Amino acid sequence: MKKLLASCILTVCGCQFAVAGVNDAHIVNLNLDNRSKTKCIDTELDLNGFIKSADKVVPSSISKDLFLLTLEDSTAVVARDRKSCEMAKEKLVSDSTDSNTKTHKEKVSKTETNKTLMATGQWKDPKTGLIWMRCSYGQNWNGKTCVGNAKRIDAYDVNRYIKSLNKQSVGNKSNWRIPSIDELVSLRKCTNGWARRENGQMYVDTPNKDIGNSITVNSNCANGSKKPAIDTFIFPNTHYENYSGYMSNHINRHSTWMGVRFVNGTIFGFSKSGDDTYFRAVRSD
Repeated sequence: MKKLLASCILTVCGCQFAVAGVNDAHIVNLNLDNRSKTKCIDTELDLNGFIKSADKVVPSSISKDLFLLTLEDSTAVVARDRKSCEMAKEKLVSDSTDSNTKTHKEKVSKTETNKTLMATGQWKDPKTGLIWMRCSYGQNWNGKTCVGNAKRIDAYDVNRYIKSLNKQSVGNKSNWRIPSIDELVSLRKCTNGWARRENGQMYVDTPNKDIGNSITVNSNCANGSKKPAIDTFIFPNTHYENYSGYMSNHINRHSTWMGVRFVNGTIFGFSKSGDDTYFRAVRSD
């Protein structure tokens, strides 16, 4: 009888299940590829045979006509009749679906969406995948906007600030950093387009002294563009002025650090040792 029981038990996700009925003699055939095709099928085994073969018998919480039987490392759910068999089948299928749905929801809940990020003072750029602080250094997020005044910081102190952000796990993350120049310029928004010359669009080349590469980007916004040259819904109260801007980690061939003035989107250079600039942190997803 133990051999007959073992032959009717099906393996599902590391556990083994079977369902049989005494009168109509049915067993649940679990379809692992398509749970919706799971069904009760005929079997010659009866309830008493299952119980006698089992090492352990436990009444099921699903129905009084269902029993959980254990045989060595195998588990079987045995039904007294066809109705109970169908009930057990639906329960097994339903539990599997609910489990998959729960797993999917858990994965989604762990995924950072802009709706959840924006509410915490962060924003994910759909084009680059980068996640930015909505507030500048010196400001605080109050749940709706950036309050306080943006403060200047030098290139030495900004590293201590970054370490502080990561030590505190701001936003439950510890990978905040200084943006590169190409990342920073991606935040520019020119409502009247880019500045132009007779020979075409106006560009600025910014070779990086440390790593040898360079990027070529539009130099600044055209006259008539709104100030600041950034989306103020995403980045409220962004500071802008003619003589300072926001810092990047880019150093050009003249050993000058590069940044962006959001007064008109201009790329500018500043001294690491002497100039204070404004700052906005960024991280990867």
